[in-house]
Amino acid sequence: MYMSNSLVDYLYFSQIVNIKKKIFNTELKFFKFFFEITKIVPVFVIIRIPFVFYFVKPRDFFMAKFFLRKLQI
Repeated sequence: MYMSNSLVDYLYFSQIVNIKKKIFNTELKFFKFFFEITKIVPVFVIIRIPFVFYFVKPRDFFMAKFFLRKLQI
């Protein structure tokens, strides 16, 4: 049986982790496309053909919502 030690838990769960993601040319094109239409920089773009999902910061959501019709291709 494993007994949890608070010091071990603290050291294990308090580590800083850096996550790096490769950005592909298609994602860069969609970043640029979104920015040109909305003037808002998306935080993240997910491409699942035939859909493209744009993620923006909560403060930018309602402004970006006005451009939904223009983003539909």
